[in-house]
Amino acid sequence: MKKRVIIGTLVTAAMLTSVTAQAQTTGELFQTSNQRYTLSTARSAAMGGAFTSLGADPLSMVLNPAGIAMYSQSEASATTSLLINNTNVTTRSGSESIGASDNKTKLALTNLSTVLKFGDFSFGLGYNRTNDNSNHIEYAGFNQNSSIGQVYANQLAGIVEKDISSPIGNTYRAFYNYPPMMWNAIMAYQTGLVNPVKNYNNMYDMNGVFSAGDELRPGTKVRNTEVFNEMDISAAYNYRNKLYFGLTMGVQNGTMRQDYDYYEVTNLQNLGGDLDNMTLRNGHSISSLGFNLKVGVTARPVHWLRIGVAYHSPTWNTYEESSYADMTTYMLKVISPGMSDTPILSNDYNARTPSRLNAGTSFTIAKRVIISADYERVWYGDMKYNTRLYASGTRLQNDNNIIDNLSNTGDYMDNDGHIDINSQINNSYKAANNVRLGLEAQVYRGLSIRAGINYQGSPYNEDILEMNDAQALKDFGINNKKDLRKYGEQIAYSAGLGFRSERWGVDLTYLLHQSQQLPTKSFYYNEVDAAGNKNTIQSKGYTLFKQNLHQVMLTFTFRFGRIGNV
Repeated sequence: MKKRVIIGTLVTAAMLTSVTAQAQTTGELFQTSNQRYTLSTARSAAMGGAFTSLGADPLSMVLNPAGIAMYSQSEASATTSLLINNTNVTTRSGSESIGASDNKTKLALTNLSTVLKFGDFSFGLGYNRTNDNSNHIEYAGFNQNSSIGQVYANQLAGIVEKDISSPIGNTYRAFYNYPPMMWNAIMAYQTGLVNPVKNYNNMYDMNGVFSAGDELRPGTKVRNTEVFNEMDISAAYNYRNKLYFGLTMGVQNGTMRQDYDYYEVTNLQNLGGDLDNMTLRNGHSISSLGFNLKVGVTARPVHWLRIGVAYHSPTWNTYEESSYADMTTYMLKVISPGMSDTPILSNDYNARTPSRLNAGTSFTIAKRVIISADYERVWYGDMKYNTRLYASGTRLQNDNNIIDNLSNTGDYMDNDGHIDINSQINNSYKAANNVRLGLEAQVYRGLSIRAGINYQGSPYNEDILEMNDAQALKDFGINNKKDLRKYGEQIAYSAGLGFRSERWGVDLTYLLHQSQQLPTKSFYYNEVDAAGNKNTIQSKGYTLFKQNLHQVMLTFTFRFGRIGNV
């Protein structure tokens, strides 16, 4: 097994000359790639987004542009959504568990579009929200006999003390000289959380700060915002109401923002060290801009049957990122706290999301009932960063999972410090299979009721079970393929109703979207020495996140007449 020490003597040979560095992880690219089809309009959401073979709805611009050729007249629509995100957090260790939950509520405009009909041609311009995930949560961990400072002490091994000090007049010198993945460890030294080992050159520990037998309680506060929108320009052609062809160019923009606070508070009984409490705060934001192409065709061999197919190219994105961190450490016998903060880290890089293939069919019964079904294939293993990564430019996520953690990333680093993150993506992700089902029934003239279900399969490659040792998997609560498969899965249940007249329409939908993510730990670090002995430093237990997103959507539609021949 490759030695899992990410920094150490390597870092002294890979010093930075500026604050700019790459900062990618596999999880961040997956977040950018995740797309939902139940945010566009109330009608399509109520039917589970199963619209690959259907049309005459603004979702067609995002899903299958051939669908806009099915409009019989020009139309404009707008959708507003009330989003209530309930996040449940459970930290487990053996038979013990600690729970917490919180709600985040917001009102958003999720669709604004218009389609113009010119004879057999249709042209669409739309704004559609493709993903929206915002949550606030605070949760505590178990009392434990380990501190994140022990990870930082190991990271600093081999570093000369004077090189990580904070001299007057040059506060950020140490941060300019070392990679961002070292910055938390440097702050730990500067705030007194870790100290040099006496009589050992360039070694660090928490002696006198936190000793064997001491106990502390960790806690975490996280505020997340993820919003992705797409501007779509579409064109479509209707050939004798039998074949429909369409093309969309999408311009996607998104923002991700996380404010993360991690803190440790000591149990004041039986203390061998002087630590009272410490807090690490990190602010991180990413903005993206990219473009994609979608092409689709729908066939209607008989009036009651439609078959549609659409291909989505990857979205080629450029990213701008900024992050900062600060740390405060309080000691029992010291009045003033130790304080340190980093410079603002700015990055620019490029990446692409996976391509998608959608296929669907729908049946019309007695001109009053529509049943539709979609299948989607998403090649998450083909996600790719176009900028080469170096050890000197890696910033890992605060929470660590079995894929993105300090130790696992080290397995993809060569002796020169180059990290092959694209191989990490290929090994950790696979193609996902998604299924959508929808039903619409007209119960009275112009009045319809609807229901749907939307299932998104897990993107995680089950082969990672064979790439990690059994104990590492158990540390994250993963024991078999079934355990892994449930993470990354998403499912939505929806129901709604709508009324349509010749000139206007209104639709109302309720949707429950459920998801969960890979178990995380506050810190996780494996160091394998030259003799092959592994030293694992980790927080106690693991944390599970489950989200129930309640969504209420209202769509208004206005038809402003026919233009040209239909």
